[in-house]
Amino acid sequence: YLMTLRSTLEAAGFLVIQTGVRPIQPSGSYVALFISEPDYSLSTTEISNLKNYVLAGGKIIDMTDSYFEYINQFLREFGVTRAYGGASGPVTSTHQIFQGVGDLTLDGSNWDNQLTVISPSIPIATCGGQIIASITSNNRLLVLGEDSQFSDFVNSLADPDNMHLLQNVISWIKTGSSGAVTFSPTSGTVAPNDSQSVTITIDSKNLPAGDYRETFEIVNNEPQSKSKKFPVSIHVVSAPHL
Repeated sequence: YLMTLRSTLEAAGFLVIQTGVRPIQPSGSYVALFISEPDYSLSTTEISNLKNYVLAGGKIIDMTDSYFEYINQFLREFGVTRAYGGASGPVTSTHQIFQGVGDLTLDGSNWDNQLTVISPSIPIATCGGQIIASITSNNRLLVLGEDSQFSDFVNSLADPDNMHLLQNVISWIKTGSSGAVTFSPTSGTVAPNDSQSVTITIDSKNLPAGDYRETFEIVNNEPQSKSKKFPVSIHVVSAPHL
């Protein structure tokens, strides 16, 4: 039911691997993991592996259902718990992942899950007064309260709102961990012995207090020069209490 999701990711330049290898032990070679309705229970070791993957800088997009308790065991490590919901209608959000997204096509026309969210995660979208999406404060674990927003079962990605949400998720995967660092331009052509300036903008208004570390890579087509990686560190302080 996820072939359109897969083809969209591949069109965006990703190599997509549907893994059934046990135990699940994601490494740094994975840019991101999508978790959707696994047909087996996760062991305590696998839950720990997923947690360590997030803490080490990996990105996970979770879109399972609440009755998978082993997923809830993993999510609770990051302050999120799923429960059955039922909200329907337009999404309310100011987060970049839901920017431009309105009323999504879903199986049954509603969000199966509502989320309870505490630190280190924060709610980023609501529907009918229910929290239907959250993200960790370091922007590494994205939890969606539904499993059908990218599903071929209801042809959801034929809806422009659903596809827009997926494109936003893809942009989030491609950018740094916080999404607060942007570049302009993001690509260009530089003549031999010439240079080009790139403006780096850091916008922390949507970030909770904390430390954020991101690594960016500059890729070029010069055979004698490898791509270069450089780190960016952000320290966000909380607003003053008067």
